[in-house]
Amino acid sequence: MAYVNGGKHFGQYTYEHWFDHEYENKKDLTVNELTIDEIDFVSNMVDNIFNEFVGKDYSVEGNNTFKEYIRPQNILNRVTEKSS
Repeated sequence: MAYVNGGKHFGQYTYEHWFDHEYENKKDLTVNELTIDEIDFVSNMVDNIFNEFVGKDYSVEGNNTFKEYIRPQNILNRVTEKSS
């Protein structure tokens, strides 16, 4: 599991517009392997982005399913399964 590090807040941009603008020169993009001590941060970050940009277009069931998937304990389970 990995996450992208770098760039600026999404602001008013869609993800695609922000990504294309922010990383025109792809050398600024860094992808790091997720460490256990970063799980809470990443879960919270993904939750905030999902709520702002995606979740409003999903049903309650879809939101609940995604929220369960990004719960810190579930991320930890996937990280530890992958490293075994």
